Amino acid sequence: MKKILLVNSHLEAEKLIKGEMPPIGLGYIAAVLEREGFDVSILDLIISKNPKTSLQKRIKGFSPDIVGISFASANRFQAFEVAKWVKDVNENILVVVGGPHTTFTAEDMLRNIKEVDIVVRGEGENVMLNIVKGKKLEYIKGISFRKNSRIHHNSPQPPIKNLDELPLPAYHLFDMDRYNLVMPFIKNYKAATLSTMRGCPYGCNFCSCTAMWGKYPRTLSAEKILENIKLLIDDYRVNSFYVVDETFTLHKKKCSELCKKIVNEKLDIRWMTDVRVNEVDREVLQSMKRAGCYMVAYGVESGNQKIIDKIGKRITLKQVLDCTKMCGELGIKRKAFFTFGLPDDTMETIKETFIFREKLDAENKTMGVINIYPGTGVESIARINGCLSKDFSWSDKFYEPYHLIFFTPSSIPIFSQPHLSKKQLAWFHMKYLAEKKPISMQIKKAMKRIHSFNDLRAMFNYGAGYLKARLT
Repeated sequence: MKKILLVNSHLEAEKLIKGEMPPIGLGYIAAVLEREGFDVSILDLIISKNPKTSLQKRIKGFSPDIVGISFASANRFQAFEVAKWVKDVNENILVVVGGPHTTFTAEDMLRNIKEVDIVVRGEGENVMLNIVKGKKLEYIKGISFRKNSRIHHNSPQPPIKNLDELPLPAYHLFDMDRYNLVMPFIKNYKAATLSTMRGCPYGCNFCSCTAMWGKYPRTLSAEKILENIKLLIDDYRVNSFYVVDETFTLHKKKCSELCKKIVNEKLDIRWMTDVRVNEVDREVLQSMKRAGCYMVAYGVESGNQKIIDKIGKRITLKQVLDCTKMCGELGIKRKAFFTFGLPDDTMETIKETFIFREKLDAENKTMGVINIYPGTGVESIARINGCLSKDFSWSDKFYEPYHLIFFTPSSIPIFSQPHLSKKQLAWFHMKYLAEKKPISMQIKKAMKRIHSFNDLRAMFNYGAGYLKARLT
């Protein structure tokens, strides 16, 4: 029987998140493989102090036939390292990669990263199972691979229609005590993430969710979600949850049934989730509140309605205000996400966004610049307008010099336009920070992210720009 090692790649040096949680996607794949009798191990390099040593030690001890590596765009270069480390130990191990980045860069990756044997595109459970079972590659849907010096892209794997058919994630393969998800505004908790649905019908042009999971949302039943919650409570002492769905309230029937079950079971839990302001009403928010929901997060993006329409968000500023007001009246805390530098943004529309953000009555209001990710409409625009060069490859080494200013990953390009350069965006951002936050706080935050000469040089540019913004 084949042995499979599933690896969650480590992050770049300037760690961008506070607290971590198990990679649930690998947990689902592992559970499917275990159900079929395969010997599976999971290694999460994000919580490893020495990723290379940890990986090679596990490979030598476990002797896997297949290594599956999961990663996103921000840590793609670290994942390429992982693939090389695997082949350095045993070049006969089959290296399979998957995740949101690989789905949209299969051709690029197979041309440039020789250590990668197979690329999984999209939903991975059934695809990985077919690979592990030894099915001929030509007949496995949802993969890209090399054969006879050519790259082949098979037809997509149909999405799993009934998510209840999936077993619960293989939490027992994670060292659950090593994880510590940060939940805002609550203390004395042990938290975990939950995923209850896949797919999004909206297709915003800065997001790849619809392309990755499909435009027809599929949801777990309330019974299956409750089973997952109880398992985490009973076996891992979890009492708080972050439901990481794109839009938890999209299936209102499921939402209502789940909330009723939580209340009827008298589960003493606290949880937060992401919603869309056009997919909530007072009734559903009330039921969520009764079931322990203490906070919702929602994307506003812009304070200008034309920009919101341009990016395909399909919400209105009135809906933002209505949702914010309803949550406040019900005692649900609010986290609103804003973005600037969006397609067709101007200095004037960005000012409108900052003004709207200031006036919005929400407890937490984040503001970030738009990044370019593969598979998004923004990537297509960036290639057309020259923000990304014609020969840009997601597999080539890349360094974003403005990352220290915007506190974004250094490996992810920042979106700019002919009429709105990165320098202009940086000036606006630093001007805002100069007015709102002490310079000592900003310098201290940026200093923690210096890990190379490029970072040091960027830090000097950041400091000069900050002082200039403060004096103007």
